[in-house]
Amino acid sequence: MTTAAFLSSAFFIGASAAWHLLRGRDTPAMRKMLSMAMWMALIVALFRR
Repeated sequence: MTTAAFLSSAFFIGASAAWHLLRGRDTPAMRKMLSMAMWMALIVALFRR
């Protein structure tokens, strides 16, 4: 249950960052946000049971 919450959060944050990047708000903060969200999703997905 906890891993599902972490994965959902990571993908929601990643989608939000991607939406901002697609709309032209290309700032270092948005790039970092997308990168961190995708790394978090990868790590959580690899360590789920």
